[in-house]
Amino acid sequence: MYKVFFNSRYIFLGKTPLQSDTKNIKTILFDSQERTIKQLVETFRSTRTKILQIITSSPESLMIQLKMLFRVIQAAGGLVKNNKNQILAIKMRNVWDFPKGWIDPGETPEEAAIREVREECGIQNIRIKKYLNNSFHTYILNNEIVLKEIFWYEMEASGNEELIPQTEELITEVKWFHDNEIEYLINHTYPSIKELIVQNRSNK
Repeated sequence: MYKVFFNSRYIFLGKTPLQSDTKNIKTILFDSQERTIKQLVETFRSTRTKILQIITSSPESLMIQLKMLFRVIQAAGGLVKNNKNQILAIKMRNVWDFPKGWIDPGETPEEAAIREVREECGIQNIRIKKYLNNSFHTYILNNEIVLKEIFWYEMEASGNEELIPQTEELITEVKWFHDNEIEYLINHTYPSIKELIVQNRSNK
């Protein structure tokens, strides 16, 4: 399954419908109708539908078609934990986020994720534990709507290094969040990051 975020709204691609209490949700059985994914995306963008769930026998194929509608930018980042099971987050433009950034030419997503965490947070002793998933969200870049695909990895930080925000990237704070602060983080971050946190908590 896939979720593609358009600010706080999203398109869901999957084989079975979501279990959601959201009222403003629309469900399309893609394999039984004649509209294209392009038409569905354009209609979704022009309405206030909170969730458009498109049910299909092949979400992977449909996601490939959807990605062809946008210029895709690939990035990588980390959900970083320490030995106290705290989660590392950065504050940029007054919103909490996870460290991430574009994949440079010649880099693997894993290499980019580690580099970005080191650059944005100032810590060096980190390692990847496992791949988590990819997230997708749209935003405006140079007056163009682009689709950002982010490769996410669970990382482990060793030691007690000083956190140094990368201020040239407009990062104003780097912080370890305790378990009792996670709800605050969820309520002060982007929908795609909230999704990543919730998934991680449910997979413990």
